[in-house]
Amino acid sequence: MQEQDNQEALQEDVFWVTSQLSGIIQAILWMVMGIIMTPANQLNMFSALFLMGFATLASRAVLRRYNVWLAYGLLIGSYIVAVDILLVMPGAIDSFYPYLFLLAVALSSGLLVPSTPYIVVAACATTSLFTIGIFWGFKPDILYVWAHVMFLSSLLALILSFYTSHFIHLQNWTTTIGQRRLKRRNELFDNEQKLKKVNQSLETSNYRLAEAQSALSKANDELESRVLARTAELQDSENRYRSLFERSEANLVKTEALYKVTRMLSVSTNLQEVLQSIVDGVVLALPAQASSLIIFDFDKEKVIHYVNGGTIRYSKEIISFNTIEYIIPYEELMDGLTGWVIQHKKPVLSLKGESDHESKQVQKRRKNNRTGAIIVVPVQDQDHLLGTLTASQFVDQPDFTNDDVELMSAMADQSAVAIARATSQHERLKLATIQQELNIAQDIQQNLLPPPVPDWPDIEVICYNIPARKVGGDFYSYHRYPVTSSTTGDTERYGIAVGDISGKGISAALLMAASISQLDASFAQTYTPTPAERLVYLDKRLTPYAKPRRQNCAMCYVELIMPQRSLQIVNAGCIPPYIRRANAPDEWPDIGGFALGQGLGSELGYQQISRQLSQGDLVILTSDGVVEANNPNNEMLGFDYLAKIMSDGPTDSAKTMLAYLEAELSAFVQMAEPHDDVTIVVIRI
Repeated sequence: MQEQDNQEALQEDVFWVTSQLSGIIQAILWMVMGIIMTPANQLNMFSALFLMGFATLASRAVLRRYNVWLAYGLLIGSYIVAVDILLVMPGAIDSFYPYLFLLAVALSSGLLVPSTPYIVVAACATTSLFTIGIFWGFKPDILYVWAHVMFLSSLLALILSFYTSHFIHLQNWTTTIGQRRLKRRNELFDNEQKLKKVNQSLETSNYRLAEAQSALSKANDELESRVLARTAELQDSENRYRSLFERSEANLVKTEALYKVTRMLSVSTNLQEVLQSIVDGVVLALPAQASSLIIFDFDKEKVIHYVNGGTIRYSKEIISFNTIEYIIPYEELMDGLTGWVIQHKKPVLSLKGESDHESKQVQKRRKNNRTGAIIVVPVQDQDHLLGTLTASQFVDQPDFTNDDVELMSAMADQSAVAIARATSQHERLKLATIQQELNIAQDIQQNLLPPPVPDWPDIEVICYNIPARKVGGDFYSYHRYPVTSSTTGDTERYGIAVGDISGKGISAALLMAASISQLDASFAQTYTPTPAERLVYLDKRLTPYAKPRRQNCAMCYVELIMPQRSLQIVNAGCIPPYIRRANAPDEWPDIGGFALGQGLGSELGYQQISRQLSQGDLVILTSDGVVEANNPNNEMLGFDYLAKIMSDGPTDSAKTMLAYLEAELSAFVQMAEPHDDVTIVVIRI
């Protein structure tokens, strides 16, 4: 872009020179016209000069408004026309005018379009031809003149065009070279300035580099000191971490051992397995060479359980601790660390070489066994002390630490819970066994009792028996047997008994079974005893069972003779029967006697009374559990309230009366726990 602008400026400068030369040429021609030219030729000369002057002024105006090439065209065209005018002057062919024309054409063609002079030559030739034809008319001989002129003008135009173009390009190259040199000088100057700035920057950088090197040297020294210090710290940290890792491994071993022990304690309910797991776990968790778990009965001052684990020196040999019977007497234990722990209920750590809280005998045994450090901790369930847990080392082994004491204390706490649970489980198993035995005894006892409703044709009987526990001492029994009398003829006898064994539970149930058995045996006699004789027989039979155990059997026995409706009553320390009459006042006979099984009834005999019954009468037999029934306010039912209930009850059947009595008894007792066995028998005539 810069090169193009420079070329246009050069062309404008060349055109300015050309227009100045055109003015100079015109001035010279004006002088020639005035001096040399004839008057005949002055007209043509004036016309040509006027045309050339006007074209020169006009070309300058065109240059300012348009471009250099239009200005050149106008100027050169005017010269061509002017020269053609001059050529037609008389004698012009032989004069110098044609050569002026040739010079004008060559200059114009070279200056107008240096790269295409042929176009200018063609334009000049065409213009000359038409001009000659206009002024001279077209004649064949004029072609010679035209050809001569055109050959010379074209040759000169080509030569001058080459040199003009070369000159213009040379000037352009020179200008370009100068501009390049100027640009190069400017670039060199700029580079020199930049170099100066770079040098200054380098000097500054060198200064800063020196400062940085100095600072780097200081930082390097400081870094070396820090590296040395950090290396020492890392070495120290490595030692600490190694120690921590070793402790962590030891703690992991302890934790695994403690987990195994805890898991064993949580799943095992066998007391011996639990105790052995505890001592084996102590040996693994601490670790320790030997361990002992001792459970005491402090009231009886004796050892209940003595469980060993680990290894000990026995007769100068190291053997398994739990393979020998290594039991220290209670008194000697109380003279050592175990006794001190039991007394103070807190753990103790005795390092090797120490003999605090130990008697001389214990110290001697410890020395003979080459025992080193010892830990003894209490085993207690909450505030209840069960025993002690002991761990020991050989004298050549390292001492225990306070952490070991805390670990053993934690294991002792878990051990106490496990021991309590195992003991409870053992007790529960015993209770379950007893409960099972009681269930069996209850089934047996219930099977000893006859059905509650006998199938008798003459009388209605219904029985009710509820023990206060699984097994009880109350019972009922009945028996029917025909009797032939010389005075009354054939009769039916119905014997009905309600019994109450003193005490409760298994012992009462056993005596109750013996009483039922002996009562059944009395009905198998070959003769028919009276009710009083029957009780004497029972007293004799039960005395060997009941008297040594200070037990007895209270019994109320009645016999009904049908169809006479005669009631025979005998009582051995039980509640007399209540007679509810359908058409007469109720009666509660006052009859007593010694309870069976003491031997007194067989010596002194029993009272027997008779009552005549009517159809619809009720006879109600009860054990003392009915009278002594208690309500939630601990109030007893009593004889008066029982009499009122029986007197107010229905008489249409024995079943409805029993249901009424059960309802009234339940309403009185409510949710109170049963105080005694309850037995009721209702008989309706």
